[in-house]
Parts: sequence; structure tokens; C-alpha cells
Amino acid sequence: KNRKAQLLRYKSEHGDVNVPRDFNKDNLGKWVRRIRHQHHAGKLKLTDENVRELNELGFVWAVAPGLVTGSKKGREKERLGNNWGNRRHQLMAYYNKHNDINVPRHYKPDGLGKWVHSVRMQQKKGRLSLTNEQVTYLNGLGFVWELDDWRNKVDALRRYKETHGDLNIPQCYADDPALAKLTRWCRRQHALMTK
Repeated sequence: KNRKAQLLRYKSEHGDVNVPRDFNKDNLGKWVRRIRHQHHAGKLKLTDENVRELNELGFVWAVAPGLVTGSKKGREKERLGNNWGNRRHQLMAYYNKHNDINVPRHYKPDGLGKWVHSVRMQQKKGRLSLTNEQVTYLNGLGFVWELDDWRNKVDALRRYKETHGDLNIPQCYADDPALAKLTRWCRRQHALMTK
């Protein structure tokens, strides 16, 4: 069987190749699960060329912890939790409602808050299971990878406003170059959002 062709077909229908293990067509879900398991165990039986092709398709080698279980509930969580297309739409819906994607950890609908927290923790530990394309997409939306850093930047903006009465921070603000850099970033984000 040509698994690459099956994955391409799945991607064209679902927007990614993050096949849930209970996807039964051609046993593709079971095959993906076996490949992930072999990869995790260091016993991958694919050629370097096969691995490169999977990476180019956006294959996710590791899924979020706690989402791969044998229970029916766990499989449902895996199906919803790791489907990039679903998460992308959920993030956009959240953005449209809140004007940011700083989803709180305890935000309940569809487990989005838990997923965002898991992505942040994976990134912090150097085990991010998203593709470069997905990371670029999140960055383009203004995804905040480290909340403490974000809070510090917001606090710096508040202090500037208290001191100067406005947020008209010069692009080359010598007193705080990091704040000037943040201001440039904010202006770029605003320009992107108003296009």
C-alpha cells in the first residue's frame, strides 16, 4: 500500500496529516500510531527518504501528552485535540471574540485552553510537535509562547503610559530598547489586522 498517497488524500480532505488512530480507512490510523510508537521507541523502520517525505507532509511525530489512550474518550480527545484544522478554526473563533489568542488554560470550549497550555509547555521543554508551518501560523496570529514574558511587556507599557500619559513610544526609545522593539511589533500587528 502506498501510505504517502493515503496521507496526501487524508491531508486534502482534512487539512493535515494528523490521522487519529481510530481512522479505519486502509488502517491508516493504526499505521500512523505504529510509526509514532516506533519513532518514540527509537526503532523506526523507515528510510531517511520516507522520514523526509513525512516531514514535508507535516507529519506529527509526537502528540500532546495524555491525548493518546486506548479508551473511547481518549480516542475522541485525540481526534479533536490533535486535528490542526479544528484547532486553527477554534483559535480564529476565539480571536474574533476576544481580539487575541491568549487563551486561558482553563478555557473550556473544546479543550482549547488545555491544548494551548500543552503547546506552550511542549515548546518550553523543546518538544514541540507542531510543524514549522503551524508555528509560523501561530506566530502570525500573535501567539504568546511565554505568558510571564507577555505580562512583563504589558506591565512595561502600563508604566510608560503612567509616566508619559500616552503610548506614543519612539521607535528608538533609548531608555528601554526592548519596549521600543515591542512597540514596533505592536504597530506591525495592528497594520496586519487592519488590512
